[in-house]
Amino acid sequence: MRSIGVCLLVVVMSWVVRAAEDSQPTSPAADVATLDFVRAHQPDLAVLLDFLKTKRPSDYRGAVNEIRRVRDRLENLKQRDHELHDIELALWQNSSQLNLLAAAASANGKRLSEADRSKLTELVKRENELTIQRLKLEKTRAEARLEQLDQQLSKRQDQADSMISKGVKSWENRIARPDKLQPPKSK
Repeated sequence: MRSIGVCLLVVVMSWVVRAAEDSQPTSPAADVATLDFVRAHQPDLAVLLDFLKTKRPSDYRGAVNEIRRVRDRLENLKQRDHELHDIELALWQNSSQLNLLAAAASANGKRLSEADRSKLTELVKRENELTIQRLKLEKTRAEARLEQLDQQLSKRQDQADSMISKGVKSWENRIARPDKLQPPKSK
């Protein structure tokens, strides 16, 4: 049974850790913040990390570094965009659950049980729903940006003669006063 647990951990960590070799050393404070993040958002993974810390320190270090990168990316995203952050966090949680389920099934060396198949279906469905939610958000934002560009383009086209005239006058004034010669501000 213990060898199955180790196998499970190795499989999970191979999915969680992209490249432990290129991992950078982190501070103890960064490790604590990363582990707090895992405990808050993926408690099942926290249990595995606790095991790795004592039994497989190099795998533990690589996993913590990878999760730290995820945490840092999500924290930066949260500062810029709460709505997208919430979706991306949910996607990461769901992906972690999928990886844990797959690793458990692989470690058992059996086909998926009916309960596991049901959980797998639920997780894949949730992943699809979250991805659709993210894409709809991106589409709405792109449409809003496109509307802004259409308005700016229309304004430039409708007021071309007036804008050209103002631009020429602005440059004539700058040329007449060399101390004020700076590039014009775009509108």
